[in-house]
Amino acid sequence: MSGFEIAGLVLGAIPLVISAIEHYESGLDRAKVFFKWQDVLEKARRDLWVQYSSYEMTLRILLVDLANEAELEELLSEPQSTLWDSPELIRGLRDKLGETYQVYVYTIKQMEGCVKTLARHLDIDRRDATSADDLEAILEANQPVPGSQQQGHAKFEFRRRIKLTIKRRDIRQLLSSIKECNDQLDLFITKARNVEQASPLQSAQKRSKFSLSTPLQQVYEHAAHLHQVLCKAWACGAHASHRAHLLLEHRMVPKGRKKQQLRTYGGNNRQGGDQANFTLAFKGTGDTDAATWYLAEVKVLDEPAIPPRSAGVKFSISPPSAPKDCSLLGPPSENISSLDIVQDICSSYSSTGNACLGFCLDLTSQSVLRGTYPAAQRSICVGDDLVSLEDVLFSTDNKWQPLTHEDRYVLCITLVASFLQLHKTPWVGDRWSGRDIHFFAQPPDTTTTTTTTIGQAKRADIQHAFVSKTYTSTANPLPPTPTQPPQPPQATIFSPTTTTTPTTHDDSINLLTLARILLEIRSGRRIESLRSNTDLGPGARPNEATDLQTLKRWVQQEKGNLSFAFRDAVRFCMQGFADPDTDLGDLGCRMGVVEGVVVPLLEELGFLRGGV
Repeated sequence: MSGFEIAGLVLGAIPLVISAIEHYESGLDRAKVFFKWQDVLEKARRDLWVQYSSYEMTLRILLVDLANEAELEELLSEPQSTLWDSPELIRGLRDKLGETYQVYVYTIKQMEGCVKTLARHLDIDRRDATSADDLEAILEANQPVPGSQQQGHAKFEFRRRIKLTIKRRDIRQLLSSIKECNDQLDLFITKARNVEQASPLQSAQKRSKFSLSTPLQQVYEHAAHLHQVLCKAWACGAHASHRAHLLLEHRMVPKGRKKQQLRTYGGNNRQGGDQANFTLAFKGTGDTDAATWYLAEVKVLDEPAIPPRSAGVKFSISPPSAPKDCSLLGPPSENISSLDIVQDICSSYSSTGNACLGFCLDLTSQSVLRGTYPAAQRSICVGDDLVSLEDVLFSTDNKWQPLTHEDRYVLCITLVASFLQLHKTPWVGDRWSGRDIHFFAQPPDTTTTTTTTIGQAKRADIQHAFVSKTYTSTANPLPPTPTQPPQPPQATIFSPTTTTTPTTHDDSINLLTLARILLEIRSGRRIESLRSNTDLGPGARPNEATDLQTLKRWVQQEKGNLSFAFRDAVRFCMQGFADPDTDLGDLGCRMGVVEGVVVPLLEELGFLRGGV
């Protein structure tokens, strides 16, 4: 073991060492104990209990924000719990400790070395003599006396007499080293808290009721890898190109809910197994209007599956673990390599006929797409019509129903959060606009017979927004004909589908675009309809500076109609655009937008719903 999971083993091994010292003392004559050890053994037991209590309290403070109450008690009472290996726990610790995480783990390893030395000189039984991990082997071979932990001191029974082969001076040095390690761990936590309090962004994150279920950088990296593997997954000779539609997800959750996701069964698949890391939509049979649409969930596996540990030492009765539901649909958690590498998504659907299939983005050794497995049906309406955000907002023929108040909040939250997650990935690129965001039309409501204009209009599935990318086939798209000579196999390349003209601008202009989109969604009006002649730049053409002027006037005009969260969100984006230090490539800057735009809108939406 080389990671944070050794923290649990150290926590479980210290009471065992204390009990072994007591067992050794009980087998000696009092006079012999006094003349040979003086007060060293008594002081060692006392100091070890003090250091154990301090260490347990340090871990409790460190983990209290990362696990719910039941998980926290399991971690502290079961040194070999699988929760110590949880990828979610490790990510949370890295976020909390920052650059000091590696030093923190190194300090725990030093403490582990001291406890190992004491256990070795006490000659405590272990699982086998060749075990590489001494503490784990010792804990598995020595179980506490049932009920002894209820009295505050875990007691152990030893099958043979304990020997102590160490000098008094060495015991003092080991105890001093353990104390130094404990003090250092406390210092790291104190400094991490001071940094958190000194940072306005981290202070805002602490006060916020919401947080990201998955770190921004992780979503960014996984989305980029997903695009890369899709480039190699279209060995279809029947079609020249294929289009993939990626579902946009804001991935914001209440903070209390995030702390219930430590338990994992293989890789980083969360408990429950029915939440896809990504959701894609494909048109299955060419480009005809009658083509069938398919959904795909993509689970990301970026760490090797962790084999479950055997039951270990327990120091208190903890709540029962959540049972595995084998009936849940999902990928095999123990051996993901049993799934084939997907080279042609088209044939995957045609061979199964399932409306929703599951794939795994395997990043453990190489970036490959594996599949397929049966996936749970998603509550997403897919149909023949795919409409852009601009068409929904600014339809002049009443073809689309107007957005509800809640729709506008959900859409703004989803778009801003998704842009920050996918920033500069091939899914979004340098810039985007309302033309790049698409929705499926919901099926007509057959329960009503209204003939009003709104009743006849279609309704877009605003809850599920997509961005689209086109991929060319890895095989010859069409067979040769007399007028079309044979073509060499085409290399898979990315074909952008957006109509945005590439520029070399500072990407902070995207904040101005977000401010414009927020106002357009909120009011249902185009920015072009609000421009005046004084807003136009050289050659009577609009530019970023003129758009900023128009937005400032627009905010003033809508002052009485905008809620506090909408007004502050638009203002935050405009100020970020004007700030020369804004760099959306910086993770801290993007997290600032999450706290300044996404979280206030979420909290206000919860208030309007009567929840938060």
